[in-house]
Amino acid sequence: ELAQYMRTAAEGDTVRLGGDIDIDLTTPGEMTGFLGENGHLFLDGSDPTAPAHSQTLDLAGHTLTVRTGSEQCCFALKGGITLTVIDSSAGKTGRIVGASNGSLFVGEADTGLVLDGVALAYTDFDGEGDPAPVLATDGQLTVKDVDYTPAEGGAPLVDTTVYGAETESADGVTKYHTTVDAAVEAAAEGDTVRLLADNLYRASALTVDKSITLDLGAYDMHAISGRVIIVSGTENVTITAEPQTITDPPREASVRSTLGIDVTESKNVTIENISVSATSTLQPGISVTASTDVVFRNVSVTSGCTGIFATDGSSVTVDGSAVTTAGNFAAVRAENVSSVGVTNKSAVTSPYIGVWVRPGCTGTITDSAVTANGGAACYYAVYANGGSAEISGSTLTSDYIGLEVNEGGSASVTGSTITLANIDSNPKYAPIGIGIGTGQGMEVTVTDCTIDAAAVNGSNTGVGIQVYGAYTDKE
Repeated sequence: ELAQYMRTAAEGDTVRLGGDIDIDLTTPGEMTGFLGENGHLFLDGSDPTAPAHSQTLDLAGHTLTVRTGSEQCCFALKGGITLTVIDSSAGKTGRIVGASNGSLFVGEADTGLVLDGVALAYTDFDGEGDPAPVLATDGQLTVKDVDYTPAEGGAPLVDTTVYGAETESADGVTKYHTTVDAAVEAAAEGDTVRLLADNLYRASALTVDKSITLDLGAYDMHAISGRVIIVSGTENVTITAEPQTITDPPREASVRSTLGIDVTESKNVTIENISVSATSTLQPGISVTASTDVVFRNVSVTSGCTGIFATDGSSVTVDGSAVTTAGNFAAVRAENVSSVGVTNKSAVTSPYIGVWVRPGCTGTITDSAVTANGGAACYYAVYANGGSAEISGSTLTSDYIGLEVNEGGSASVTGSTITLANIDSNPKYAPIGIGIGTGQGMEVTVTDCTIDAAAVNGSNTGVGIQVYGAYTDKE
């Protein structure tokens, strides 16, 4: 009777259960009303003689139990059909129970399945082979307030080989999409887009141009070359992840390519809990252009060029993160009236320059460690090159100069330690704790600090503070 009502329902009709129903698809011939070569109910909108129609199945507080074999399912959708399943009972006591490892729903690419406020459960799994996903449709899948209870070792809710991402709205509606690009395109402002599987070998960057949260989970996004993610012309964006520590080995989300992430003309962007690996030696791993309130929190960045590059009036905060560059570049650099903040036990490391603050820019380093050593062309842990550096409660370590101020720059150092590493990478230079070079009107204030300049670099003895350059006024 259920099969007959659903096959003959008109467009938009509701078929409502009047009691509990138990369907056993493993017994040949028992369900004569169910069609299809595998014994499941086909709702086929393209059937030329008796086309089915989009409809709603209301559990109405009752239980629909379906025993399927591994190659069977209960409902199969075809020909543009959309099936909506609800439970109108006041106590939401209706549920669909699977009693084996087959799918409950399958569908072709042009169909839709909507589950709204229903419970799904499996009572057992025979343990043979991989369990088929409960919702194996290739079409549009939407769920809201679905409570799924799998059997031990049993089926996943969706097939992540089909659905690479999902969107979740603020009111709890989840829609599944074949790719993360399709999910971002379909997402509304305020939605969360969540990866369901690794997204590898991308040929182009994922563009985020709306206010959403992109949750990588514990999955990876890798591109063949170029940027992996571009945040452009938007505000209130979060890119986050949830590392899976219970896996062996533990997994964390990673973004990897020749380049990493680009943020341009955006505001209030938070990137957290991921690792970014960029191999290019020509462009920065992360570029922030004309963007404000951009925060990197608990992020690991490794780059063959500058790690994080802020320019064109950008403001960037590196919070509890690690930024490392392998080449003769700054790990963190501020250019063209931009500001960078390194805080909360961040670790910034480069063989060249740790933090580089250019003219008109500011760099604030608080409770963090900045290191420049190990490189053949090692220079400065912090370089106030015409810009302003404020350093407090931090540690600067360098082969050559801990803090360099020149070209009209300024610096304030409070409650910090500057250590000159005893490494012979630059034997021709005398290591300097703080160097004040060429430029007029420069002001450097040092309060309650320790400068350890006792290191010997080749034949040169270190200097605590040295004023040098073309100008004779060296107060």
